Amino acid sequence: MMSKFEIPAGLKELLQGYTVEVLRRRPANLAQFAVQHFTQVLESQRNEQATESHKYKSHFHVFGLLQC
Repeated sequence: MMSKFEIPAGLKELLQGYTVEVLRRRPANLAQFAVQHFTQVLESQRNEQATESHKYKSHFHVFGLLQC
């Protein structure tokens, strides 16, 4: 009996990015490299979210809609 699994959005791109970096850098320890790679991905996502949040808040400050 086969189960159907829904592939989460972004999984393909996430794994492709990791795979490309593995092929480019040829790390000796794949697990350690995975931790480093995905930590960088997570930090990048957090920075993008913080930047977007700042842009959003700045937009409302311009129009006097948000007070700190």
